[in-house]
Amino acid sequence: MSELLIDTITKSYKKYKALDQITLQISPGMFGLLGPNGAGKTTLMRILTTIVEPTAGTITFGDVTWKQPEAVRQLIGYLPQKFSLYKHITVTEVLTHIATMKGMTRRKEQAVADVLEKVNLQDHRHKKIKELSGGMVRRVGIAQAILHSPKIIVVDEPTAGLDPQERIRFRKLLRQLGKEATVIVSTHIVEDIESICDTLAVLKKGHVIFNGSLQTLTEMAANDVWEMEASKEAFFDAIDELDIISSKYENHRYRYRVVSTNPLPGAKHVTPNLEEAYMYLMGQAQR
Repeated sequence: MSELLIDTITKSYKKYKALDQITLQISPGMFGLLGPNGAGKTTLMRILTTIVEPTAGTITFGDVTWKQPEAVRQLIGYLPQKFSLYKHITVTEVLTHIATMKGMTRRKEQAVADVLEKVNLQDHRHKKIKELSGGMVRRVGIAQAILHSPKIIVVDEPTAGLDPQERIRFRKLLRQLGKEATVIVSTHIVEDIESICDTLAVLKKGHVIFNGSLQTLTEMAANDVWEMEASKEAFFDAIDELDIISSKYENHRYRYRVVSTNPLPGAKHVTPNLEEAYMYLMGQAQR
């Protein structure tokens, strides 16, 4: 399968650069795009899905370039963060209507049946959208995105608003889709990336500040993360003095982790998790 090549993509709005020379090489499988609100993730998603055009730069996938928007739309399935459906018709009716809008004239009914099985909604196909849980509606969203068997699937904030069980089910579904396509997950929730992605890029203020494996990111922070323990009073005194990246309160004491290039009195060296490594990276990028 081809790689998705994003080469020096820039998007400017008058004097403001939402993206500044973004370059990524995305292989088949699960790829995460992580960053705070305003980092440029949604702008990049909108460019990838041909909703907006870049100011400069090129994107290619095999022999298809993003100068050919109609060809690109045949390659891509998209589930935006805000996804609404007609609430008073059934799941099957919604997907059949969307298949028609996509120009699918042959095997439309079979395609709908196939995607319902993939997203495990075949037993709910006759339910109206208003009768579904939030997780089921998101699965209908994925179903419409993969109706035409796209080679690239773009998902924006996939688990936003889902309860913990639905979140786990949805991540499992995305992971399965990643075995057959390139799946790009854009989110500010580190746990989503940690659960399902193989590689990731971190964006901040329109720039890529990291691109690589999850392990590489945690290794970057490995030498500078320390764990400490203190009373509630001492912890709050330390907040303004230390670069605290995580904390937990139990048994009337705080256990917290800090970033420091030098050992701290009473501190224990620890291996960071991905969220702590991400916080470390964001802190380093501010310096």
